[in-house]
Amino acid sequence: MGFSPQKYCNPITNRLERLFFAHPDAIALYKEHPDVLLLDCTYKTNRFCMPLLNLCGVTGNKKTIQTALCFLSSEKKEDYEWAMTQFKELLEKHNIPWPLS
Repeated sequence: MGFSPQKYCNPITNRLERLFFAHPDAIALYKEHPDVLLLDCTYKTNRFCMPLLNLCGVTGNKKTIQTALCFLSSEKKEDYEWAMTQFKELLEKHNIPWPLS
C-alpha cells in the first residue's frame, strides 16, 4: 500500500490521523496461519497520544505473530471500521481468507 498524505492527514491541521502498515514477511507468515486474528489496542504510550491497534495471528504451534499495526486518531467505531477495512483490503490483495468465525 502506498502512502498518500491526503488519505491519512487532516486537511485543515495537516496532522496524521490514521496509519495502517504491515511488513511483507508478516503478511507471508499470516497467510500460512490465517485462522485466528487477535486485536489489541492497549498501547497508548506514543508521544502523539494515538492509540496503536495491534493485529496478531496465532500459528499452529501456538506462537503469536504480529500481522499489522494501525495508528488511530481515537478509539471510536469509525476508527475501528477504517482499520478493519484496511485489513480486509490487505487480505484481498494477498488472497488470504478471512479468519474463522
